[in-house]
Amino acid sequence: MAYAIYIARRPAPTETILSQLDLTKQLLQVATDENVTRGHTFTRYRLQSKDDYPRFFVAKLPKHVHRLERIDLSQLPGLRISHPNLLPLHGFLILSAWLALVYDQYDDARDLEIYLNYNPGLTQRERYYLLSQIATGIDCLHSLSLIHGKIQPSNILVNSRKEARITDYGLGDIIPPFPEEADPNDPGPRYAASDIMKPAPVTELPVAYEGGNHQSEFMVTKETDVWSLGMLGILVLKTLGPSLYGGRHPFSNTRNSQHVLAAVINQGRRPSKQAYRDDMEEGKELVWDILNLCWQLAALRPSSAKIGLFFDILYCVQRLNEAEAQCKKIFSDDWHQWESATYSLWTGEGSVLPYRCKWGNCPRRFDILVNCQTHEAGHIGLSGVGDGVNP
Repeated sequence: MAYAIYIARRPAPTETILSQLDLTKQLLQVATDENVTRGHTFTRYRLQSKDDYPRFFVAKLPKHVHRLERIDLSQLPGLRISHPNLLPLHGFLILSAWLALVYDQYDDARDLEIYLNYNPGLTQRERYYLLSQIATGIDCLHSLSLIHGKIQPSNILVNSRKEARITDYGLGDIIPPFPEEADPNDPGPRYAASDIMKPAPVTELPVAYEGGNHQSEFMVTKETDVWSLGMLGILVLKTLGPSLYGGRHPFSNTRNSQHVLAAVINQGRRPSKQAYRDDMEEGKELVWDILNLCWQLAALRPSSAKIGLFFDILYCVQRLNEAEAQCKKIFSDDWHQWESATYSLWTGEGSVLPYRCKWGNCPRRFDILVNCQTHEAGHIGLSGVGDGVNP
């Protein structure tokens, strides 16, 4: 099963650990790669003392959000988390008045948008797998009381093995989510939640885009991360080619990303199901329903764990369906004969019901796939069944 629970540890933010993270005097620049991700410059460095030491990527974010006087460095040690869907933070560099974060090198990786552009032939199952991994990484952060604050394509790296890792995590409490000098072509604001600003009298545009230092008006939470995760679902599942403005990004019919954020916050704008109907597989309206839950009022949004579980269910079940389709051809005369013969193949536990609920430690099993899916949907809360209840 793709979705798994990992135990992550956060080291105590002591002065000793913080000094160990400061790599300013230890690294030499090797090369710069601007093709990894949009909006970031990744620069390769190596340690001065060891020529054979592994190289690292340095994620150098836009300068206006990395001024040292606006960053609490004491929080950085808490971001050294070991998780398969989080890019390990190795340390930081102080370059003049700017901060750059140093990550372990992630070979042949590109950001989510670039990766999808280079791989338009991804199957729906592979897209479900990407979303399951991203949600798993976000769930790990939330379990450690960390908020990402800026879930968007440039902060998700995917390698050639379709393995996704999240960068810039946990900076929501350290760095404001958006720069003061906003780029209207930056897709980032398209992924921001309607409640990302603290309650205040609304204006025509969000105050952060009217000039001046208004960053304190922003507020990031677990719920705003879930909203952004739902928006990423649109990017990942949209299979049509790029359009004139924004390509696969949400609200691609509006050119200016600042106007999108203003409409989301001030006018309650939401993605339209009709606009993406052609991108949803037949019979997969449930996928849209899940994404739509991410854009409800904060208290009504599902957790990142539930989103990850949902896409993992689709990923695993679709794999099972592909095997069923192949075996139906072999056992076309007696479909039930194949079902009976494969009980032990799928479960490894002898002649028991083949479809097991994938929710946590739930022991329920079913003889028919659709019954199992209905039961699992109950755990997620789509069938009026409470969380954690075995329907």
